[in-house]
Amino acid sequence: MSTRGFIGLDGSGVPMVKIMADASYDPLSTPDTDWEKHRFNSRNTEYSYIDDIIIWPRTVTTYYPAGCNSSNYVLKCESGGFVFCHAARAIAYYGFLPIIEHRYIDPTNNKARIYRDDTLTNGNPNSMAKVKQNSGIRTTSAYDNLNNHPDEMVSQFGAVASPYCAMSIVTRFPCDRDYTALSTPPIVGNCFFVVDEKRGYARISRGAVDARTAIASQCIVHENQRPLTIVATGSTTLTAGQTQVIALGVDVPDGSIPYIIGAAAGNMASFSSPSSAFLVDASISGNNLTIVNGNAVSITVFYNVMVQNQQVPTTGGSGKILFTDEGEIKMLRPGAASPPVPADILLWSEYRYCPVVAYGKVADMLFSGTPGVSTPARTYTLAVPALDNPPIILTALQKVGADANFNDGDILINANWASSAFGVTLQLTNWWVYDAAAHTITFSVNDTAGSRWVFRYFVLAVPD
Repeated sequence: MSTRGFIGLDGSGVPMVKIMADASYDPLSTPDTDWEKHRFNSRNTEYSYIDDIIIWPRTVTTYYPAGCNSSNYVLKCESGGFVFCHAARAIAYYGFLPIIEHRYIDPTNNKARIYRDDTLTNGNPNSMAKVKQNSGIRTTSAYDNLNNHPDEMVSQFGAVASPYCAMSIVTRFPCDRDYTALSTPPIVGNCFFVVDEKRGYARISRGAVDARTAIASQCIVHENQRPLTIVATGSTTLTAGQTQVIALGVDVPDGSIPYIIGAAAGNMASFSSPSSAFLVDASISGNNLTIVNGNAVSITVFYNVMVQNQQVPTTGGSGKILFTDEGEIKMLRPGAASPPVPADILLWSEYRYCPVVAYGKVADMLFSGTPGVSTPARTYTLAVPALDNPPIILTALQKVGADANFNDGDILINANWASSAFGVTLQLTNWWVYDAAAHTITFSVNDTAGSRWVFRYFVLAVPD
């Protein structure tokens, strides 16, 4: 597909970089809020990032970052498959407590497995939570495997069949710890875009910052930082047990990871809802996406294929780092080898960069329903911009004040756990459902204790 780009000043003299999804879209006249028409738009300065994708070994307790041990790790995975995130160290390491998504993956071919158990525990293994450790079955066995780790978020992972391993996706956003935006409007005449092979610069700065002196956190794009990148997106319905092969129609880098989201009543939903069993495998072969429905019923799934693999940036290259040729725009890391790996490609017109179109926090008192009553769930409906493609939605619920089950500040990410054997649930079960036709997201919380909390969310548009 031929694309069209623009690097320069708009009609008001404000600098901008745009990469359009199609050559027919005019970068000067297309409104910034036509999210899907822009593969990249520096005027939408809220972009998201993936700090780490960690594939954990199956049988060995492993610590992260490399070189850490049991006394100083930020994340670890025990041999049984449970992932732990030390909250205080994560804040020191990343600058905030990140939203961490979990999946299972076969490291030999990057086949992703997404499942929800519906046998003994009805658990949600994609979730992570930090809860007070006590003797209640709803806390210790749900999120800590009966171990005492009061300073940590813990996944509700467990061992799965070989060769699948736990995988943690650590996300980052252009906000401070209280989710306040850091961006400011560009300043007329400011140097916000710089490509300098000799100095090793490849930067698009955020707002009023001079790109020549900016650090990575002050940039939308930086030689050491690229926005979350998608190469393909869509949705499909599979009959019971069906295997479906989808030709993506684009060049998919080796090792790209499929990110699958399920549905409730035809609407995209977090895996915390519905609570029935769910099993899907997804893998990339060449430029095709294969999805396997492991359920006995028809399902709808939404997919994004992330341009993110385990390859580290290359070195030793000395070629061009900015290409604008034959409908193609590409910006590489200085020193990238030829051919570049995905980590070397900072911007490319073949890829899609997902701007944050809605974010914020909602206090518990703004949710409908009665505190302390588990049925029906308390809900809050958020209006979002009209989006042509399914968005990426990430959420976290943070406890306010301590009680018998939670510490002040405890975090729950997609945390829904129930036990059919004991008939109990986690006290702050939460999930979301996206209604594309109504342009709304409904956040739901089952708050059996009637406690105080705040719900945080990020919504990312996915371009065409």
